[in-house]
Amino acid sequence: VVCSVICQVNLNNVYLISILFREKIRFLHLKKFGKALTMTKLLEWLGGAGALGAIWLALLTNKIENPFFRDHYTFLLLSPIIVVGLFGLASLLLVLYRVYTFNDCNDAAAELQKEIVEAKQDLKSLGFKFKDSFK
Repeated sequence: VVCSVICQVNLNNVYLISILFREKIRFLHLKKFGKALTMTKLLEWLGGAGALGAIWLALLTNKIENPFFRDHYTFLLLSPIIVVGLFGLASLLLVLYRVYTFNDCNDAAAELQKEIVEAKQDLKSLGFKFKDSFK
């Protein structure tokens, strides 16, 4: 049963409401009017961003005592920008890798060209006239 647990954690007088996920949960089962509500990918990302934002805000306002972040306050301030930049870089590298390793489907291309020729012949037999702008 895919079920989420909402819990409150007391961490230096900061109450964080977090949703605990198991491996790649796609559904959050809440009973409302007898129906199970589905948790979309957007809600998963917003939930994760909200949890990270709450932790970042707690560190920023010194509600969670941490000597590293106390000594490196500038890093803490810039960490959201760094995270967004790293996410963009990872996305760019992933797209470039997938384009580089994209397979050509010569058989499918030949079959598609054959189907185009057949469709043109069928349309010509029905009286359609083509301009020969490309072949």
